[in-house]
Amino acid sequence: MAADIEATGTNRRQRPLSVSDLPYPSGELRTWSECLTPAGFNEGLSVAMFEPGGRHVGFVALLYAGSRPPSPELRTTLARAASVMGQGMDPVRSLTSAARLVAGAAAGVVLLENGTAEALPGLTMDPLLRAGTAVLELAHADIRAGHTYTTFL
Repeated sequence: MAADIEATGTNRRQRPLSVSDLPYPSGELRTWSECLTPAGFNEGLSVAMFEPGGRHVGFVALLYAGSRPPSPELRTTLARAASVMGQGMDPVRSLTSAARLVAGAAAGVVLLENGTAEALPGLTMDPLLRAGTAVLELAHADIRAGHTYTTFL
């Protein structure tokens, strides 16, 4: 499914995309040919979700058995809903709540898989916690070594 999301661009900012918008048959996408079409789904509408700062946080798809392309009104409604859902689904928000349990915490980041760091909302980005610093390189190496997470003070 991830390969199909990448191939259709539904992990990037764009208007909601339906199967009928594709420049090739949906059967060329493995998710459709192996899962969705055999299950009776013939059409769908999908869009990426982003948090207010622009970070990609998810993907939403509406699937249905009918073969009529989705209406412009449905596309507009889904685009608006995805904007709201993206704000609510941001996993960093729950990490911020956990970070606030640390008395006196003034700075904090989430280290992303690609090595970049995002400041936790409500906390500052300390210069020691910027991507490329020794501290984050050490943390990133620890995670790449197989640790699910690492913490340090």
